[in-house]
Amino acid sequence: MRLKADLKMDTDWLVKDYRSMFMALIKSVFMKFDPVLYANLYGTEEHKRKVNKPFTFSVQFHQYKGIKGNKMLCGNKISLLFSSDNETLVTAFYNGLRVRQKITIGENYPIVFELEQIQLLPFKRINTNKVVFKTISPILVNDKGSNLDYLAPTKSEFLRAFKFIIAEQARNFEIPCTEDMIEFEINAMKKLPVSHYNQTMTSWLGEFVLQAPSQVLQLVYDTGIGVRRSQGFGMLEIVKAY
Repeated sequence: MRLKADLKMDTDWLVKDYRSMFMALIKSVFMKFDPVLYANLYGTEEHKRKVNKPFTFSVQFHQYKGIKGNKMLCGNKISLLFSSDNETLVTAFYNGLRVRQKITIGENYPIVFELEQIQLLPFKRINTNKVVFKTISPILVNDKGSNLDYLAPTKSEFLRAFKFIIAEQARNFEIPCTEDMIEFEINAMKKLPVSHYNQTMTSWLGEFVLQAPSQVLQLVYDTGIGVRRSQGFGMLEIVKAY
């Protein structure tokens, strides 16, 4: 399931490292609207939880003008796309945003996000084993054990690492899948350096063909692909299903 929330900010710029702000917004909505769901996802102050969160998100900037220093000149109107395979999660986020309307995020430079419109997007069911996807947020891929060494598709290690991440994601969500059940071919791509948690990471955008069991394709469409999915990476759109 997916939703789109159109938001108005009380500023016309964000820092380049903006994804953490939207992570905080999502956490704030869950914490206020459904504390039990929040605890299942994030734990408590005393006992933090590190779990595979079944969602991804992407931010669209409709008035983007470019980068100036550490600022992204983005205008004050944005859209937040949120996606999950968990209906309860999407419903809670939808209702939580509608209840709160205005949310303030940040301590040193607080920004007010005001909800203007929110809608559930049409559900897309994948019934095939081959889909052409395009990225609507950058994808991060790394080798297991090399958390900060991100691989571009031009690297020789990329394909093996990417297949492992997809298969591991499927297994974490109890979907049987091995690397040899996955085929991957890039139609178009570009490398994109992104700033996240004060680090520059090598991500990529593009269009690619992915072959895998239909349940796996549905999972990566619903919850994202690659690593750091719940931090605003790896959100996909369907171009064509075979």
